[in-house]
Amino acid sequence: MVIVTIFSLILRYALTKKISYIALFAALIVTVFGLLSFYLHDEFFIKIKPTIVNIVFAAILLIGYYFKKPMLAVVFDNKLAMSNEAWLTLSKWWGFYFIFLAIVNEIIWRNFSTELWVNFKVFGMMTLTVIFSLMQMPFMIRNLKDENIS
Repeated sequence: MVIVTIFSLILRYALTKKISYIALFAALIVTVFGLLSFYLHDEFFIKIKPTIVNIVFAAILLIGYYFKKPMLAVVFDNKLAMSNEAWLTLSKWWGFYFIFLAIVNEIIWRNFSTELWVNFKVFGMMTLTVIFSLMQMPFMIRNLKDENIS
């Protein structure tokens, strides 16, 4: 996982000549926690990685919301034209969603088998995120500015 992550980061830079902060953060977390798990022979570090990543994402979005800075617009590189209020609403919803994922991850890894946790991490988190993303679509469509439609 560490090697693939580093390789994908290098490939992304070679193709685009830039690396997003999110990709850099994710690569750093995967590398640190992957190496800790490998060298210490302890799966604990791999299991808490999603919790830490989700808490950090939630904190970034909710702190941005508090200070009226729509951080989600930055993530989307302002590719979608929406009002600051719409971006702030989405940032708040996603911030709470990331907290939800962190809590669920903690409950599952602490109370169930590693096999069940792996299945949740691979399939459950992805499924929940796709469903949550689709639930945001009507709000986003309602709040798109005309310049998006061309």
